[in-house]
Amino acid sequence: MNYIYLLLFSELVLFLLAFFISGQDILAPSSMFCAVFILSTSLAILNVDNWNIKYCFEAYWILTSGILVFVLAEWLVILLLRATPHKQKVIRNNLSRGRQIIRVERWKVVAASAFNVICLVWQLWEIRKVVSSVTNPAMGPEAMGPELFFQYRSITSYNLVGSTELLMNPILTQCLKVVMALGIFGSFGLVNNVILLKQPLKKNIYFLFFLFSYILSDFMTGGRSSILQIAATTLIISYILYHHAIGWGYVLSWKYIRIAFICLVVGLPVFYLALPLVGRSTDKSLFDYISAYMAGSIQHFNQYIQNPSPDAVVFGEESLVSLQSFFWKLGISDYHRISHLEYRALNYYMYGNVYTFFRRPLHDFGLGGMYLFTVIISSVFSWIYHAKIKYQYQSFKNDCTVLLYSFFYRWIAMGSIDQMSTYLLSFGTAISCVILVAVFWTMTRLRLVWGSKRKEVKNT
Repeated sequence: MNYIYLLLFSELVLFLLAFFISGQDILAPSSMFCAVFILSTSLAILNVDNWNIKYCFEAYWILTSGILVFVLAEWLVILLLRATPHKQKVIRNNLSRGRQIIRVERWKVVAASAFNVICLVWQLWEIRKVVSSVTNPAMGPEAMGPELFFQYRSITSYNLVGSTELLMNPILTQCLKVVMALGIFGSFGLVNNVILLKQPLKKNIYFLFFLFSYILSDFMTGGRSSILQIAATTLIISYILYHHAIGWGYVLSWKYIRIAFICLVVGLPVFYLALPLVGRSTDKSLFDYISAYMAGSIQHFNQYIQNPSPDAVVFGEESLVSLQSFFWKLGISDYHRISHLEYRALNYYMYGNVYTFFRRPLHDFGLGGMYLFTVIISSVFSWIYHAKIKYQYQSFKNDCTVLLYSFFYRWIAMGSIDQMSTYLLSFGTAISCVILVAVFWTMTRLRLVWGSKRKEVKNT
């Protein structure tokens, strides 16, 4: 029996369970987690013959039970919160105070835009320096295009020559975190001002510039993850801010199914078409490429169960790569590895190396450890969402929580593709969170009084 069909049926049942447990909330953590697995498994089924998928029972059971544990963990958090008198009061009040326009002073826009431009130019210079030191010391100024970005990615991502933090100027590395924070703030501002409050785009065009600066910075490293990051971020920000505006008593689930579908229809082709911009090419069709990216992980997990890789040699070998690299840089540990896993074939011309949310913790900690890892991730996301975001209203503190939650939301939105802990559980992520809050405070709360205005304030 090919258990992939039973896997899809089980995911549909778990989605309905999560949907009603969360109060018909389509973007609650477990609802979204089940939804992305349904999408990936559906695409895998469309390629059953092409990829010669023969799903085994063990792979089916581990994925299904893992998703069930994720759903039950959220349910437990909801039950605990409902038993809290303060939370019951918040739910009864169903607070809704609308949204206010985010206004950014002109000097801040100019300063932030100039900062982005300087960082992008500096980044390009550093990338050329890294590539030329490894490949061609006599590289001329004409080497500025996608091929340069691809070579940089090959050096820093697929080899142990070094890491981005070691090879690139460490000050620039932190500056690029500011560029990323401005990009997420740009997404937040566009949703709030243009989509919800119907403000003219031309008056908010700087938000779009911040957004594209972040994407360009990612492209220059040979990556495209910023496209998916922004898509997931924009989706959850839209959902939360809309409820801030109209109240949390409205069930808007089907509307946001349509929004999510539009994000997929637009985002995935852009992801595919962006390949030449980062120096990569493919002879696969759009359907084959998107299927391999979105659904290959389902088959690769099955292949891993049938033919496991060697046992972990250190604690968290695959799940905690960024933390291991941090300790290695400090000289505390001698262990260091790239984040990518081994490639496996889908057919004679397509390969992949992503294995869903569950492969890395299963490999590192065993089945029980995988369940515990899943409970922790689900509980943290569920507590933040149901205790700190849902039924809340607009305030600086709540908006900061939304920004941070949206920053980590790809951990759930990409659950059917890969385990994001290898990228998000790091010291650099902690710094990024601090910078994100600092950027939001600077752009929305910091006030400087200049010249005559200062005298007027003093006289009053």
